[in-house]
Amino acid sequence: MAPTEFATSGHSVPNHWFRLDLGGHGRADGFFASALGLAFDAEDVRYRAPGRRRSATISLRKGVAPKDGPLFSWLHEASRNRVERKDCRVSLTDGSGETLLATWTITDAVPVRLGRRDVDDATGEGTIEDLMLVTDRLAVEFH
Repeated sequence: MAPTEFATSGHSVPNHWFRLDLGGHGRADGFFASALGLAFDAEDVRYRAPGRRRSATISLRKGVAPKDGPLFSWLHEASRNRVERKDCRVSLTDGSGETLLATWTITDAVPVRLGRRDVDDATGEGTIEDLMLVTDRLAVEFH
């Protein structure tokens, strides 16, 4: 799957992508037009060391992924209450989906929401309107 195939899904083609690598294997398991919540917060504790980090909620929107790929398999298992925490990476790329600009490493992610999913049996691709992940650990690397 390449980001150019996103155009056939009915979404407008952005000039950048958020590429999801589930499991950190270096392959693209999905492409998303936007990502929200790629930030981390710490509690403000006065007169002591910084507080513990709060959970981060990450929302990946307007995406496309192969229907028989690891992303849809993971989401299917989660829908059956078999939640497996996974490490993954979300990388901001250029319009081609190849040049990395920044990468967020998400440790022990759990899917908590899947909004509208459609699967095209002819192409084998699924579109995702909104995927929400929760994690306790998030790190960023700029390329």
